[in-house]
Amino acid sequence: MVWRSCIKKPAISRQRPTPLRKAPIVEGARHKRRSPSPSSDTAKLLHQLEVHQTELETQNAALRASQLDLDESVSKYADLYDFAPVGYFSFDRRGRILEVNLTGARLLGMERRRLVGQPFVVFVTRESRPAFFLHLRRIFKNRSRELCDLALLRADTPFHVQLETVWREDRNQGSRCSTAIMEIDARKRAEDALREAHEDLESRVQQRTAELLQTNQALEAEIVQRRQAEESHLRVLRSVVATQEAERGRLARELHNEFSQKLAALGIGLKGLGEELPSPSPLQLRLADLLNVVDGLMRDMHTLVWKLRPPVLDDLGLLDALRRYTRDWMKVSGIPVDFHSRGFGGRVLAPQLEITLYRIAQEALTNVFKHARATRVSVLLEDKRNHVALIIEDDGRGFRMDKLSNDGAGLQDHLGLIDMRERAALAGGTVEIESAPRSGTTIFVRIPLAAQPRKGEAAK
Repeated sequence: MVWRSCIKKPAISRQRPTPLRKAPIVEGARHKRRSPSPSSDTAKLLHQLEVHQTELETQNAALRASQLDLDESVSKYADLYDFAPVGYFSFDRRGRILEVNLTGARLLGMERRRLVGQPFVVFVTRESRPAFFLHLRRIFKNRSRELCDLALLRADTPFHVQLETVWREDRNQGSRCSTAIMEIDARKRAEDALREAHEDLESRVQQRTAELLQTNQALEAEIVQRRQAEESHLRVLRSVVATQEAERGRLARELHNEFSQKLAALGIGLKGLGEELPSPSPLQLRLADLLNVVDGLMRDMHTLVWKLRPPVLDDLGLLDALRRYTRDWMKVSGIPVDFHSRGFGGRVLAPQLEITLYRIAQEALTNVFKHARATRVSVLLEDKRNHVALIIEDDGRGFRMDKLSNDGAGLQDHLGLIDMRERAALAGGTVEIESAPRSGTTIFVRIPLAAQPRKGEAAK
């Protein structure tokens, strides 16, 4: 077989085996003294030769068995070496091929006998030769295990391999290195495919990121536009509300200053006319009815002035205005109202903020009177330094919150709540509503405060 030329068999000693038992030493002097007979010496010598021959046959049988075991082991090793799944090479310092198995020969596409003695570099592509020589130098310098990837040639066709090399010392041939070479084209193709997939993924991520960036920029621009539109809308609403309040104030002043005076003059004139009539006169009853009408008009005008713009709000401030309004509302509705205020300490609120809180409280109590069927109402106004809190709570029948949030038809029954939210939003605040059927309703109003001075601080 071809592979037997590459397997070095261990040398078998050809020397004569040492006898297991030495022959007795016959001294000449003793022979001379005893003078045995020639037939007796011959028999002893024959016996010794027979024993020695038996021992030699036993030793030869053991040697033959050992040789057979050794040949079997060498055959197995040769099969493992030649038919291994990777190519095994042995190189000297200059990179010449000293030994190669059959797999290595097939890897290079050449017969093994033609490879032995050739420089391995002839099978290495020009681009990989510096890496191969550097790999050899490191092996013989460091005497360690090294890995290296190269491109080899097989019938002028390049393919990729990985070298795993160890240094070893041979007593007969000196330093050499043993190298296992494994073809890694499949792995390279997988790595290339993975790299291409990664690059494609990176490209898609970058493209998607750019698209998301553009979308985000468009959304930010839309948010800015909507914010500007909302601010413009709020400015318009503030202007409308300010105009409405100014008009309300003007009408209230005109009614209070002109119409009320005219009604008062009319009442005085009617009283004077009644005094001029003769005592028993049928016109006195008619004058009494006219005076009652004038008194009713005065009360209605007073109520209308309060609804339009309560004078006490401008004269005494929010607390006194709400205290008086809740007292009057309790007389009209017949529902007890508990009004409390906390934490103001003489703070001066902006007029627009005062009218906003007053209108929200007014609308909330109007809703209670129209819809709640409550038996008691609580109103709390609290200054929390950085914001004002207004809480209106009743024990009425309540309503379902999902109607207020989602049902468009249901909103028609709660327009007052929508008006409260809009007024609070114009002041930068919020309105939160908690309600459930047969559990009453609570309205939480929260409006932030600017750096408003208190009365003592304002005087300084």
